[in-house]
Amino acid sequence: MERATLLIRRLGRLVRASRDELGLTQAQMAARCGLSVKHFGQLERGDAEASLTALDCLARGLRVSLPDMLGLIAPPRAGDRPTLDLREWLRVQETLHLLTDHADHVVSHAKAFGAESGGASSAHRRRPGASRKRPSRSPKRR
Repeated sequence: MERATLLIRRLGRLVRASRDELGLTQAQMAARCGLSVKHFGQLERGDAEASLTALDCLARGLRVSLPDMLGLIAPPRAGDRPTLDLREWLRVQETLHLLTDHADHVVSHAKAFGAESGGASSAHRRRPGASRKRPSRSPKRR
């Protein structure tokens, strides 16, 4: 997805979430922003690009500044992305390796146990034609 389309979709999701949070209909929010209902709906769905004027109207309708609204839809810059230092990354990799080894060990033991016992499912299988009747209980003697 190209960058412009991504920003248009993010703007639409932000506007929709904000409108829902305010408990307003599209018509109410469009009036609050000074936009037609049709144009507002297109912006909210990400079907139309917003002009600078429309962006300003949306920001005022949402009661936020235009720079703040644009900051909410902008993708993070490389310097803003969370990173791990090398030691932390190596620790995470070692933990994942140990967990994978342990999972392999558990699976191999489960397979070995299933082969030795004939498998848990085979012990509970009924013979063909056998009924599901419970064995009768004899009364306890005193």
